[in-house]
Amino acid sequence: MIKEYICGWEPDKAPNDNRHVYTFSPRAEDAYHWEYRYLAEVFCVDLNRGVRVPSDGTYLCTDFQIEEHAPGRFLIYCKAPFGA
Repeated sequence: MIKEYICGWEPDKAPNDNRHVYTFSPRAEDAYHWEYRYLAEVFCVDLNRGVRVPSDGTYLCTDFQIEEHAPGRFLIYCKAPFGA
């Protein structure tokens, strides 16, 4: 399993679809950050409903975690077989 951080997201382009496409990076420096832990926690609730990540086939990640990278800089990551 590889640890990767959420870098960004955008709405899925499929019509009538309210899902999002997320981008990931193994580098904390590239990650999107939240200023307050509680905001990251709220975001994790939605992520932990399941996000498909690129791997050999499809992997459903449901265990997103929060990491305080620096004061006022909270990152969200998951461990998954990215690109495996």
